[in-house]
Formats: sequence, structure tokens, C-alpha cells
Amino acid sequence: MSIPNFGGNTPDIIFAEAKKLFPIEDIQNLTIDEAVKCQSMLGHGDRFGCWREFPDYIDKNKSSFINIKNIIIGQLPQEILRDIHVQPDTNDSITQKDSVRVTSIIDDAVLWMTRWALVCRLGPAGSGRIKGQPLSPQTITTGLKLLAKIISVGILHRIDENEDISPGFIEAITENDWRKLSQHSKYFEKRIYDEKHRLMKLKDLGLWSDATTNSKITGTTTQVKGELASINPEYKSTPYPPLPDDYVAEMGEKSLWLILDVFPNFIKLCESLPEIFSGLDYLKYKLSESTNNDFKKKRRILLANWCESNKWFDRNGKLIGVPPVSIPPLGSQTISSDDETDWLPNTMERFHKLCTMCQSANLFVVMLSMGARIGEVLSLTRDCVEVDKNSKHYVNGRTFKLIRRIAGEERAWVLPEVAVRAIGQQAMLLDALERFEKFENEQFGTFNNDQKSSSTYLWGSLGKGGNGSDLVPDSDSIRHSMMIYAKDLGMTPKPAGKSIHPHRFRKTIARLCGLALVSAPIVLQRVFGHKDIEMTLHYILTDSDLRLEIEKITRELRVMKCKEVIEDIVNAENSNNPLPFGGYGGPAAPMIAGSIESHKLHIHRTGKEWGANSSFELASLMTLNGTSFTVVANGSICTKLPGETGPCNGAKGRPDPSSCQVLCSHRLEDQTIRRDVELILQKLIEVFEKATLENDLMLCSNISKEIHQNLYRFEDIKQKWIDNTWISKALAGVN
Repeated sequence: MSIPNFGGNTPDIIFAEAKKLFPIEDIQNLTIDEAVKCQSMLGHGDRFGCWREFPDYIDKNKSSFINIKNIIIGQLPQEILRDIHVQPDTNDSITQKDSVRVTSIIDDAVLWMTRWALVCRLGPAGSGRIKGQPLSPQTITTGLKLLAKIISVGILHRIDENEDISPGFIEAITENDWRKLSQHSKYFEKRIYDEKHRLMKLKDLGLWSDATTNSKITGTTTQVKGELASINPEYKSTPYPPLPDDYVAEMGEKSLWLILDVFPNFIKLCESLPEIFSGLDYLKYKLSESTNNDFKKKRRILLANWCESNKWFDRNGKLIGVPPVSIPPLGSQTISSDDETDWLPNTMERFHKLCTMCQSANLFVVMLSMGARIGEVLSLTRDCVEVDKNSKHYVNGRTFKLIRRIAGEERAWVLPEVAVRAIGQQAMLLDALERFEKFENEQFGTFNNDQKSSSTYLWGSLGKGGNGSDLVPDSDSIRHSMMIYAKDLGMTPKPAGKSIHPHRFRKTIARLCGLALVSAPIVLQRVFGHKDIEMTLHYILTDSDLRLEIEKITRELRVMKCKEVIEDIVNAENSNNPLPFGGYGGPAAPMIAGSIESHKLHIHRTGKEWGANSSFELASLMTLNGTSFTVVANGSICTKLPGETGPCNGAKGRPDPSSCQVLCSHRLEDQTIRRDVELILQKLIEVFEKATLENDLMLCSNISKEIHQNLYRFEDIKQKWIDNTWISKALAGVN
């Protein structure tokens, strides 16, 4: 995603210029006009009391604003608002009739929070991994909502005072107030403490004056007077666990049905809406409120007629009747599986519901395919997919965490085909909704060509009583929409007792990779964009049962591999295969063949014959239920049992792959590398001959060892090459 041009300046240059005009230590004393100018320069809007959540240099189309005045008023008691008649009006400003002083205090609080946001955006307000760095836009948004709750206490103290003795708000908060604020939950207590500690840190740096002098919210000393202080239990964060396998499978099946079967039909409806509603007189019904019900009724009839006349077909060309997956009827709380059209969007309510469900299905597939953070997913644009020369699909986005650059940095993810389709369909959905929105605005006479530019963001805030295609969701709304999506699919929004959260998708991918991939930590470190392997290991080991799962799967894979070897050797004997031991090599191949003959004799003595379960029974015995039969090198398997010794370590216990020797009696060579071994021998002989003629003794020594290692892997290949002159010279050098 390209960064919009700010007069030829990059975001880093803009921030440097802002620091020159507004030194960080002076931000705490800015006037309203100066604060608005600084806020606008940083891309967070040019209206006092309205903080633009996403700066312009991240995405100029992200138009989500936070009304600081309203969130402050929302924390004040209703009796105070009723007494002083302070209420937010349609212009997002504060009107008052009786108390100019209270209104002035509220405006001071708005300016206080605006200054705080500017200090945190430019100054060293970060802690932990981002210690000494500015805060991200998302963190500032969360902090503003939390500070509104904190600062409302200071506002009440300022209102109760006859005179404004304390110029600040935090200084007016007592220790008992801090305790009450932190009593909501253990998680809220930690957030209160972190924000309080941030203000103290800024005060110590000389960047902020209004902060408490206490270092802790709850002290260890018992209060000698006043109310009995309640002690909250120590807060311990609970990491997001992976989603259960059956939950992912069920939601994945239903999401794929929406993406592959429903959406191709639904997008036709979305694109046809302007044509369907073209006969309605929008302006007439706008001017006459009494005809609104009649207007909605006609629109509902037109929509129902279109759904009835246009049949919906699935990916196989079959008519979609009752949904093949268990999905409750749209716009209804009751399930009626007998009505085949109960899920069709034949009303505007159901239309908006299906919009949100299709977007959530696309989001589910994309998050499960990328393994990205929610901020990275929200940074995707409609043209983010690219194809390289190898026909692989990549998606371009931005990553912000662990990045020192204010605007983040560009990053690409490899995507599977279904995720590419989900992104393409999501772009089509928003394009169609924007065209319908433009059509309605033109009909109502409210459309303005200069009102907004063409949008490029990929996700919209849908299903909020309108299209919502001109709004961009944040992380909280994405989490909330996924919980609603789970309910819409008839599933629990709290799998395994914890709410479905975008971060749980990353943990799910970590778990699946940990179970399925060799060197999974290294692979995940690159996929997740971690700076060190410890962060990746934390993701993998979040699930306390993961280690047991990995061990179980590993044992099962060892038994299955041994079973495959046994079946290949048995089938080779029955088909008169000219290759010895079914193509397997190494000293362990005759041992396995002997075990097969012994097991056949044992089965024969019991009056039975070799059957389908015989290979599995013998594999379980030979591997001690998956304890041994370990892959130690490319195409080489160690069959050593825990109680046996081997030349690799000279003792009992697990094998040492780094010291594996080709003549070890426990070594088995896989049949799949036979051709490679012979080709390697041919190439090694050519190199050895050339090195010998050039008297390159060091190269001759190294090649001789390689020839020795590959020659003894398969007995028939050894007999074929053993009489070769250069092979003999190479073996003589090794001996």
C-alpha cells in the first residue's frame, strides 16, 4: 500500500517538522488553536475535540473519528448533565444554559486529552518492547477511551470545588478514587496502573505536569480512617488460546459455502440494486415522513420479487434450496429448516445481514491464511494482491508492531487460492455497496462529488442500519463482528470458554504448524514477522497440551512410516520385484525382512494368514508404539530402540543424527532416494577423477568420503560400482 504524498514529504519528515514547530516539552501548554494545528499536521484531523483514529499517511480513506467531548460526557453522572443541561447536539458540540463554569471545565478536559494524545504521538511514551518510542494510533485510541473514565473523576472534583484550586485533573484524584477505578476487573486494574505509570513517566521527563505522585494504585499500608479498602487479586494475563479444531472446521465449512456458493449469486443482487429500486421516488418519500412505511413496503416487495425470479445456484450448478450447512434464517431468531427461502435476502434487514456475513466469511479465510495481526489485515487495500513470475499470489500490506518507523513498513504474504478469491470478492462487495450508496444519495439529492474521494480500503463497517461502506472498522469492531458472525452461523462466540478474537487465529496457525511442520518455529518466525525466536515459541507453547499432541502425532507418524516399509517389502516379494528388499537399502533392510518372515511364521502357527492389520501390528512392535524409527537424514531412518546401542553415540538412548554412520546396523535407506544416490555417484566420480589429475589432495579427500557414504547405502548399487577404477582409488584413500 503506497503512502499518500504530503507535499513530497514522508511521514518521518512531517513528524520531524512537527517537533520543530511544537517541541515535545511545550505540548502540555498548547492553546486550542495550536493543538488543532499540531493535530492536523500529524494527520489526526483539524477539528478540536475530534481525534482522527487513523492518520492520513496510513490510509487517507480511514475516516473513523473519536469525539473526545462525547466520550467524556458519557462518563459523567446523568444527574449532573440534567442539572446543568449539558448534552451533545447534532454538530458534536456542547450546548449549555446554566453553567458556563462546568462547560469550561469540560472544554479544559478535552484540551487536556488532546495534548496527551499529541505528546504520546510525538514523545517517548511507550513502554515494554516500545520503550522510549511514540505510541501507535491504535494504542492512543484505546488510551483516550480509558482516560475519559479516569479524567471524569477529576472533573467531578473540579465541579465540586468552589474555586479551581487544582489546575489539573489527575492531581485532584484521591487514592480512594484510584482504588474504586481499579475495582472493575483485574484486567482493568492493570490498564489503570499502566496509564497512571505513563503519566508519571512523562512527568519525570518534564513533558507533563498533571500526574499523581503515588507509584502504586493500591498501597500496602492499611488506611487508619475512611472506607475499608478492598484488595483485588493479582492480575495475570491469560494468552489467547488457539481455536479448537472442530470449531475451525465447522466455521471453515460454512464460510466456504458463503464464499463459493452464496456470494456469486449475492453479488448479482448487490450490483442490481440501483436498477431494482430505480422506479422509486426517493425525494417524494424524503419530503413526506408519513409515507416512509409505504416506501419501505414497496422496496421490500421489489427486493422479494427479484429474489423469487432469480434462482440461486451453487458452485456445481445445482439449485440452492435448504442450506447444506446449519445456518439460522437471516434476520430471525427462530430456525425453520422447512422453508427453503428462509435464508434468502428478500428484505433489507436480511440483505444487510448477508453483507456482514459475507464480509466475515472473507475475513475468516484471510486471517486464517495470513496469520497476520489485525492491524496488518486492516491495512490491506482492494488492489493488494499481486502475482509473481512463478504464478504465486502475494498480498501487500503494512506491519506496525516492532517497527520503529511511524508509518510502519510494507510487507508481503503468500496467499492460497481461496484467500485470493475472498479478497477479490470482498473488493467487489464494497464496490457494489458504494455504487448503491451513491445511487441513493443522488436520488435523495444529497450527493456531492467533492464529498469524498474514491475508496481503496478492503473492509467496511457493514450492517449498522446502512451500507457503512464509507467507514473503516477498527480492531474492536472486527472482534465484535466475528462474535456476531459466530452467532449467525449457529455457533458459540466463545469457543473453549473464551471469546473469538482475531489474535486467536495467529495462535491457531502456530498450533497447526507446530503439529505438522518440521522446523515449525523457524517457519513461523518468518510468517509472523517476529524479531526473535522466543516470541514464536511463546505462540506455539500457548496451548499447554500442544507438547502432548506433538508427541502423539510423532509416534503415529513413525508407526505409519514403518508400516509403509513393511508393506512395500511384502508387496515386492509377492510381485517378484528385482530390487532387493523392495528397493530399500542399508544394513537395517535385511533385519526388517527377517522380522517380516518371523511374523509371518508366527501368524501361520496361530492358524491365520497375513492380513490387512498384520503390517500395523508388526510396525507397532518394531517401533515400540512409535518410540523409535526416527528420520535422521534425508532418506535415512534410524531403527535403533531405546535399549540398544549404536556407533553414533556409543551408548543406549536416543540416536545422534549428527554422528549417523552409513554402516550402522540400525540404518535404513528409503527407496525414494535410490535414483538420486546413483546420479550423485556418477557426479562424484567425475569430480574425483578431475581432482586426482590436478593433484588437488584436499578435494580428493572430501570427495572420497562422499563416495564412501553413498556407495554403501544400497547393496545392489554398490555391486554395480565397486569395480570402477576411480571408486577403488577413492575407497583406498578412505581406508
